[in-house]
Amino acid sequence: MAPASIVFDSGRAWRTLSKVFPDVRLSCATYDAEYSGAVVRADDWWRSETATERVLGEFERIRLYSSRGDIDP
Repeated sequence: MAPASIVFDSGRAWRTLSKVFPDVRLSCATYDAEYSGAVVRADDWWRSETATERVLGEFERIRLYSSRGDIDP
């Protein structure tokens, strides 16, 4: 299985790299991940409480890091 963080934190990784390397063209690739038996997938992450917590937690980190200016919004 691919590294678990690739599924839902690729957006934050992309924003971080975009800020550090503004002249580099970037793209993201995502993969399914599994936490405590719950699979996090782009097409149905909201069906699992564990997956939902992971995705919404990442959303909150993007908001926080963006408000601090650490990443591109």
